[in-house]
Amino acid sequence: LKNTGSTLDVRTAATVLKIVFSGKKAVAIQYLHEGKVKYMYARKKIILCAGARSCAVLLKSGVGPKDALE
Repeated sequence: LKNTGSTLDVRTAATVLKIVFSGKKAVAIQYLHEGKVKYMYARKKIILCAGARSCAVLLKSGVGPKDALE
């Protein structure tokens, strides 16, 4: 990704806690890095790629079936 003009920002050794919404629009992610809770804000898009953990991240963010969220 070096010198490619990409706006992709990658964090290693970080754990996504949840997606932050403003209304129905995803605007940021909350993540844990080096023992601190941090936020990364999106200009355009958030792409969630957490493997088997993707469902858990969505549920913690308030996205999913009503009965599972309760």
